[in-house]
Amino acid sequence: MERERHDATIHSHLGDLYAKMGRSELAAAEWEKSLGEWRRSLPADMEADKVAELEKKLSQSKHRVAQKSTTSVAKP
Repeated sequence: MERERHDATIHSHLGDLYAKMGRSELAAAEWEKSLGEWRRSLPADMEADKVAELEKKLSQSKHRVAQKSTTSVAKP
């Protein structure tokens, strides 16, 4: 990560690692960074399938976080 700060794939993999560790916020942050790097890449370098996969992971992550916060607010 120190050498390749702008590598979308590394950010994506790091997000996956955080997700497996149960660290959802860190995972989402890395996936956001990955998407940002993909958006800055040249059109010829863009991998649409990877971008779509990241967007799906982020959407699912945000949905889970919203469910958790709704559940925790509802508890007395």
